Amino acid sequence: MQKSPGEYSPLDMMGMGLAAAVGIAAATFFDLTQSDEASTLFVFNKWLARLTEMLGLGNIPLYGVVLILMGIGALSILYFQPVTIRGAFAQGFGVLAAVTTLAPSDLGGALPSPDTEAASLEPLPAGDNSWFEEEGISSRGLVPPVYRVPVSSVTAVQRDEQGYSIRMKIIFPDGLDRQPSELIDSGDLRGKLHNEESKQTYNLFRNSGADVMYRDGTMYLSSRIPGDIPRASLVARVEAEGYRIVESRFDASLGVNPVWTIRMAPSSQPLLLQRLRRPYWF
Repeated sequence: MQKSPGEYSPLDMMGMGLAAAVGIAAATFFDLTQSDEASTLFVFNKWLARLTEMLGLGNIPLYGVVLILMGIGALSILYFQPVTIRGAFAQGFGVLAAVTTLAPSDLGGALPSPDTEAASLEPLPAGDNSWFEEEGISSRGLVPPVYRVPVSSVTAVQRDEQGYSIRMKIIFPDGLDRQPSELIDSGDLRGKLHNEESKQTYNLFRNSGADVMYRDGTMYLSSRIPGDIPRASLVARVEAEGYRIVESRFDASLGVNPVWTIRMAPSSQPLLLQRLRRPYWF
């Protein structure tokens, strides 16, 4: 039996609010699984991280964003006043759809191409054991057989421009169960690189102009990050199915830097659960 809005008791309102909150939760699950890394939840988490940083609080994990959105959905019944539990649940979906229009997806910028000619002319830092020497790979001939999508807006950094030449080595001890390109397309392999000085974030694997190569359980990546500050703090986040999500920091200097090695740790926990427990501050 339906009631008019003024006839609902506090218990009825709590039930409506719970239904709307569950609708929000269901919608966020579909958004995370279907939108992949384009989900606006990551953008909300980044915005929230900036707010908590200004307030001197710690970063809130992704599930905190979901709880806040569920609270918004529960409170929305006070304004929209659905007349059935089913309507309240559907309203939760609608509220999330409206809220997500406020935040465009952010995949990160395209990682610039390496200045291979300049890098080959510059001497390597003392004591540096480049993977080029260890693995017998030419720094000039890194051909990416796995995944490289050149973007027209990405141009090679000229030799006279300053920047941070990085060479990243990501080690997967148990290897990858599929081709990296398949993992990237399915959302099971993701990566972001953040420059804390310029606040610029790059996507490691998608729309990248970087040289990327995968062989024998190790991924090699070469790029040159724009910048003119003598030292920059870089942070990389790598996510791969079957491994624990890793955040690694690296202090980069202008010019050629030592190899940045990231070793992934095997994990049986699904990536979705790991992502919910992690703050996405960049």
